[in-house]
Amino acid sequence: MMKRLFPAILFVALTSISSPALADLIDLNDFWADPPVTVSADGRAADFVEDFSLVSVLLSNDPFLGDPEVILAEIGGVGQVLSFDYDFLEPAGNADEFGAYVIDTSTGLSAGAAFEFFADSTASGSVSFDLSSLAGKELGLQFALNAYDMATDSTLTISNVELNPVPVPGAILLAGLGLGTSAGILRKRRRLQK
Repeated sequence: MMKRLFPAILFVALTSISSPALADLIDLNDFWADPPVTVSADGRAADFVEDFSLVSVLLSNDPFLGDPEVILAEIGGVGQVLSFDYDFLEPAGNADEFGAYVIDTSTGLSAGAAFEFFADSTASGSVSFDLSSLAGKELGLQFALNAYDMATDSTLTISNVELNPVPVPGAILLAGLGLGTSAGILRKRRRLQK
């Protein structure tokens, strides 16, 4: 019986741990944007320029703003981490803010404080939101450059917005079980051959 199960167990174990977790790049050209947002042709980056006539300059795929595009918190049983890079420049004397929000499309509101990011001074870096607790929900994403002063010289660049699959604990457990069973079968074979 074990001889027949060994190839199947080995296959499951190896494919569980060797399958590459490919990132799914989100195309920012699919987002709704205020006129001052310039999205690169390949959709990998967006440049925001503060506009005095607007309180907020938005880039959004929130269906409540008329964009039907959504991101999913779970595809094929694999949890996801949403990540992006940002570069926010706020000259001295300005009182502006950059905000990023994961939107729960069933309510049109933020999915919660754990899914929001704010910067109120010059900064750059990477941000990640673990979407595992939102599994199965349809989610939107919104970036905003919020103007709170009369100056119009703050800028923001968003780039490399992507969903990265994260193995769920069951897949890790299955891989460990498969490898452990395979190792046990190999040891037993070696003992029997001696």
